[in-house]
Amino acid sequence: MSNNGFNVLIIDDEEVDRLLARRCLTREGQVSNVVEASSLEEGLKVAAENEIDVVLLDLSLGRTTGLETLHEFQRQLSTNYPIVLLSGLSDQALAMKAVEDGAEDFINKDAIKHQWLSISLQNAIKRHQQKERILHDARELQLANSDLRQFNYVASHDLQEPLRAVLGYGRMLRKRAESRLDDEEKEWLRHIEEGSARMQRLIEDLLAFSHHSLVVSDFSEVDLNKCMNEACESLQTSIQENKAEIYLDPLPTIMGNASQLARLFQNVVGNALKYRSTDSPIVKVTCIESDDQVEIRISDNGIGIDAGYHEQIFGLFKRLHRREEYPGTGIGLAICLKIVERHNGTMRVESEFGEGTTFVVSLPKRIGYKNPG
Repeated sequence: MSNNGFNVLIIDDEEVDRLLARRCLTREGQVSNVVEASSLEEGLKVAAENEIDVVLLDLSLGRTTGLETLHEFQRQLSTNYPIVLLSGLSDQALAMKAVEDGAEDFINKDAIKHQWLSISLQNAIKRHQQKERILHDARELQLANSDLRQFNYVASHDLQEPLRAVLGYGRMLRKRAESRLDDEEKEWLRHIEEGSARMQRLIEDLLAFSHHSLVVSDFSEVDLNKCMNEACESLQTSIQENKAEIYLDPLPTIMGNASQLARLFQNVVGNALKYRSTDSPIVKVTCIESDDQVEIRISDNGIGIDAGYHEQIFGLFKRLHRREEYPGTGIGLAICLKIVERHNGTMRVESEFGEGTTFVVSLPKRIGYKNPG
């Protein structure tokens, strides 16, 4: 559709109706060109020879009637035009079925005398363009998800297999020949083992991140208390080793993905244990509820985060410390943010260096509610 107007193909076997529609459209001044046909066969030929933006199609064309006309025209079209149907009948059920089958609108012939015929056709063009964009985006998303699944396969098989071999042969070499190695050679072997182990953890975290990047559809009622307890059980060894104290407020039940929410809590509480101060870690989980959402605050007494890094920490591979100080791949909080976003929620951090950290997670209680934060 150009800035000068749009091009219409009218297909109707009644010359009087074609003339009436043409006059109505040209009188309103929004149409660039109107071409006509009296049959489906002629309409297909005219469409192939002209630039068409929208088709005004009569449902009764002699050889075909009703939705059969629409289906036959769609079947033979080489271009997917927006189609507005014309009928002498005021049949609401037929109109609804026509739209379900791909028509953009259904107009009674009595209405073509009115001023809004060109507006109806323009709206049909816009709706059709929007549908085409949605279909294009859906295809792009499907391709992106396919690429992610392919990456998962490659990472879990082709990349990890040689790493497992390096780690295995490194252990065998240490077991059989360590006594014959000098200090420098032992250091080389240690670097091989530690580097391979880091790469393996990195691949595993990338797999987790790509998994959470795929569309989530398996939402159900989730007791967040169970998710938090599962996370703490997974961290039990670290909790005991660091003499950590964990204080948990009761949490509500929401719609979500239980395994992903447990992973979210495990990553955040795990960070509180990792980035501890000289004091024993204290982690407090509090909750504020409203009718539509829940805000969960996970606070610790750890080393804190400088305000200049509050946004950066949620990016992929963003590390604020050297690997020798705190192990990790720099993907954990990126995974957390991805999980929260898949639940239509928000996540932020409140912290000052040396003053502990609070992660604030806001989640909707039901599917379809968009968190306003």
